[in-house]
Amino acid sequence: MRMTQEIVRQSLPDALAEVLDAADLSTAQRMAHTLKGTAGTLGATALMGEAAALEAALGAAGGVPSPALQAQA
Repeated sequence: MRMTQEIVRQSLPDALAEVLDAADLSTAQRMAHTLKGTAGTLGATALMGEAAALEAALGAAGGVPSPALQAQA
């Protein structure tokens, strides 16, 4: 799990910032959705909750509606 945490810590913020800078809310929401699922699988409930809040906020800001992401999972 430490390795997963380190990968997320090193790569996710930059990747998320990049898609947000490009105003690609759909991709940013998809990234948050993926993080939410991965965090849930690993039992990182606090991170899962934060990722869920980010996913919802991005959806409200014009990203892909969450039901569409659920259908992809």
